[in-house]
Amino acid sequence: MGVSIVLGDAGTAIEHAKAVIPNQIPTLERRGSYYTGIAEAYALWAKTDRAIRALLIAEKIAPSEVRRTGTRQVITELLRRDPHSKLSGLRGLARRVGVTL
Repeated sequence: MGVSIVLGDAGTAIEHAKAVIPNQIPTLERRGSYYTGIAEAYALWAKTDRAIRALLIAEKIAPSEVRRTGTRQVITELLRRDPHSKLSGLRGLARRVGVTL
């Protein structure tokens, strides 16, 4: 999934993600990272609502994962697209992880 994101191929990244059963990922940190990767792919694909849902799942599973620099950059980008957004809790998530515009 990560390689596809780096290459800018969000669709392939999501296809790879679909092959994974999240509950079978052994550690909470890796499971949280899985969801932040999905969020990054959806953000790249301009599917903001899906990206936010994935970030909120990641936050619930492993809050430290959404505080990582790369994930904070995704949150910042989503806020830049719609700085007044109240969509699915984006602004609340941004406040909780210390992202401001």
